[in-house]
Parts: sequence; structure tokens; C-alpha cells
Amino acid sequence: MAGLPELGYTDVVGEAEGIDGCTPTASRSPTGSPPKDVPAVRAATGPDRELVARIFVCPTTDARTARYIGRRMIAAYLTMPVYAAFHQWLGRGDIIEPTLTAWNSGDRKGAVEAIPDALVDDLVIHGPAERCRDRVAEYQAAGPDTAVIAITPVPGLDLADTIRKLAPA
Repeated sequence: MAGLPELGYTDVVGEAEGIDGCTPTASRSPTGSPPKDVPAVRAATGPDRELVARIFVCPTTDARTARYIGRRMIAAYLTMPVYAAFHQWLGRGDIIEPTLTAWNSGDRKGAVEAIPDALVDDLVIHGPAERCRDRVAEYQAAGPDTAVIAITPVPGLDLADTIRKLAPA
């Protein structure tokens, strides 16, 4: 199995490597992904590299809206070869194959629709801001040195209030 550098995935900036599209642990993964994700990336990068994880957060109690937004975000990056290879390395090959097949045949709408709820739930934290904060803490506990929270705006979002609510308790 190829490591991260062989996949061409990691973004190397000085002594750091950037990742996104990971879950903190496979035990929380509704898709049943094998035990890879953040712990596997940490193992692949080694202890001497700073691991920076971009964590997508959609702070809304409306799961339908969060998944609608999340599917479009995921389709935008998952269909790039390097990200697709990374998710295959993480064990999501069967889950992402329908999306990649649709995308590669020119069916953009079908590609978005092929992304299952469980994958969106794996890759985009959503729910009340306080629950999102707890999930971000799970990511941090799983191994990244730095978490970069990418807040996805939703209608009616008070960004300043959301940032306060996402701050560690």
C-alpha cells in the first residue's frame, strides 16, 4: 500500500503536513471505514512532523441542509485524483466509487447524489455548535497538532457567536 508521499497528497510546508477529509477514529465512522484516518496519517507522517488538519464544520441543527452543502463540498475535492487516491488509501474506495464513476462520465449531478449521508457525516461535522466543538476536540485528541476549523456558513449563522461556541470549553 502506498504511503502519503507516494499518493502525492500531503501539502508540505516547512516541517508541517496538511490533511483534510479525515475522521478522528474509525470507531465513530458510520461508513465503517477501517481504522485509518487521523491515526493512520499520523503514523505515515511520523512524530517529528507537525500535522495540520482542516476540519469542516457546518454548525446547524438542520441535517438536511448540512448534508446538501457537504455533498457539494465533498464532490468538489473528492473528484480530484490526489484526494480520491487519499480516500482510497483510507479504505473508502467502495464508498466513493459511484461518485467517481459518475463524475468521470460527465454526470456532475449524479456524482453529488452518489455521496451517501454517512460519508458526509464522516467528513463534515454538523449539528449544534456545542456538539461540533466536542467533535473538533475528538479530532484534536486523535493526533493532529493543529486543527484549522473551516466553518461552512448556513442561513442565519451568527459567525462571531458560532466562533465563541466552538472555542474549547
